[in-house]
Amino acid sequence: YMDFNLDKRKKLIYWTPTNVDMKGENFLNILLWMDKIAKLQKDYNIIIRPHPKTLTLAPEIEIKLKKLNFFIDKDHNRKIGEIIKISDLVLSDYGGTIFSAIFLSKPIILLNLNHGSKFVYELRYLNSLDLIIRKSILNLETGISIKNIFKAVNQSQERDYKKKIINYKQDFFGPNNKLSINLTKKFLLNLL
Repeated sequence: YMDFNLDKRKKLIYWTPTNVDMKGENFLNILLWMDKIAKLQKDYNIIIRPHPKTLTLAPEIEIKLKKLNFFIDKDHNRKIGEIIKISDLVLSDYGGTIFSAIFLSKPIILLNLNHGSKFVYELRYLNSLDLIIRKSILNLETGISIKNIFKAVNQSQERDYKKKIINYKQDFFGPNNKLSINLTKKFLLNLL
């Protein structure tokens, strides 16, 4: 993308962690994953777009990400969909970006928090679509090896997985959509 000095020989991963503001778990969705995701840089350009609250409340995270050579998308006026459209893979965890990637027919891998997480417990209590979708979409546990992360990334680029994402797009946004129009708008608000 124009704002970043990307290596044109590498594919693009767009990582969009949400804001985790649960006491004792603040920013774990970045802190638990950044060293592992950084290993993918040998084959991929990785642009991370931390939530604006994350960068405001924890400026040290930006410093750590820079030390790990991530490209940091801090232009909060940019529509997330602009970079999702040109990405080969989207990494997310929770929130609307999951559905933005599906809407744009982009392969996506979800990065989980630990099972005992209070943040995840609340989502489970709310019967959140963020958790329900994990039954069908590639998602990784925090203890995963680097080797298995690479396997998952390779799997996300296979035709069958990409086809699966397109089918989900039809399920969620097609003529027989399972989501209400208002709920769909809520998920796509940052995209449109």
